[in-house]
Amino acid sequence: MTEKQLIGKVASEGAEQLPSIGAVVRIVNNKDEITKVEFGDVVVAPKITPDYVGILKKAKAIVTDLGGDTSHAVLLSREHGLPCIIDTKTATSTFQDEEFVELNLSEGYVKSISRMEYDLLLEQEKDLVKTQVEDKKEDLREVTEQEILKKPEAILWFKDVNKNDVGIVGGKGASLGEMHNKFPIPDGFCVSAQAYEKEVEEIQDKLMELLKIDVEDPKQLEKASKEIEKYILALEMGEELKQDILKSYHELVKLEGTDFVAVRSSATAEDLPEASFAGQQATFLNVKGDKEVLKAVKECWASLFTERAIYYRIINNFKHEEVLISVVVQAMIDSEKAGVMFTVNPVTKNYDEILIEGNYGLGETVVGGEVTPDSYFISKKGVIGQKHIADKTWGLFRDENGGNVKKDVENGTEQLLPDEQIIELAEIGKKIEEHYDKPMDVEWAMYKGKFYILQARPITTL
Repeated sequence: MTEKQLIGKVASEGAEQLPSIGAVVRIVNNKDEITKVEFGDVVVAPKITPDYVGILKKAKAIVTDLGGDTSHAVLLSREHGLPCIIDTKTATSTFQDEEFVELNLSEGYVKSISRMEYDLLLEQEKDLVKTQVEDKKEDLREVTEQEILKKPEAILWFKDVNKNDVGIVGGKGASLGEMHNKFPIPDGFCVSAQAYEKEVEEIQDKLMELLKIDVEDPKQLEKASKEIEKYILALEMGEELKQDILKSYHELVKLEGTDFVAVRSSATAEDLPEASFAGQQATFLNVKGDKEVLKAVKECWASLFTERAIYYRIINNFKHEEVLISVVVQAMIDSEKAGVMFTVNPVTKNYDEILIEGNYGLGETVVGGEVTPDSYFISKKGVIGQKHIADKTWGLFRDENGGNVKKDVENGTEQLLPDEQIIELAEIGKKIEEHYDKPMDVEWAMYKGKFYILQARPITTL
């Protein structure tokens, strides 16, 4: 076998936990080819677009020809806990379907390997993850009765939670609650993990029975995942919880002046070495109306049982019932401008410099690599350095039905954010970094001249 090797840029978290993995190549050149992907494959694509999100329920890793520090591949790899190597230039033409490869996350390369080498890497991965999970299991203590008594409600608003409440509202919910009173966060509420636990109690035995499978058999794994999803989506939500969710939804849209919300899963095990334990982290944007909100909540619950989540829990003897899931319901900002901000320059690794990128409309065009955005570099002393003003010809804007519409923009060659707004946004980023005491990757949006922070997570790939 002729060895083929490409150098790229590691864009995922966790290289220190899994420095090298083995995978089977699946070339995906466009959305029509996503049905080829099987559980455990590495998706090798020119770039990752929003159309590819569904296949990440099966994918083990991502490799792209193109992509930058704020591309969709980077965002999704962090969101879903997937190893990711970007900017290999020619991966789609170098490798072939069903070829065995090694992704070295320490040195940033992808190379072809033999079946024997692949099998050896799989065993090493399992042993390493098992060791790490055992070390972290003590962090998954049950929420004590005293804590539940402090927060007895199934619905908890952001103002009622903080970073210590991961066991009740999951990682995302706890982070949003922590930032809510300190930064411009769109308001929202969480459906607690304990509410989920109570709702699925009547079908818990059935779910556990379906999970008695050989996870090394892809067909059994896929069948179990689909069956569990079917049971959860068919579950008749308790009337009390249903009314609590809808009452809170109506209060939220009245308070924020919009019928549209984002509904996101927020699992209670998001700090484990393998994010797969936490589920697939399903997110539904521009959700509108009672029926759709309730449906999205149940779809988030079901995301706890993707093929990947089931697989890793079973091979590590991890009890499924020890991982619960909360759901975050947050007001959607109808952004006029949006983008990303890194509180450390991700290209030069300069800790004294903030990078802001943005475009008109939704930030999806920036993180998806669909446009060349404006880029601004600002020192943490508040001095604007380099500015790259792009020709921003179009953006994505929400229509009245919640869909995304591509629209041409006028004066696209002008600077997106005036200097004073660049400084204002950079200052928000600096304060977020100071609050968490670590470099942060921040998603921002602007509506009617006001900045909103949509999400903030640590940067662990520097």
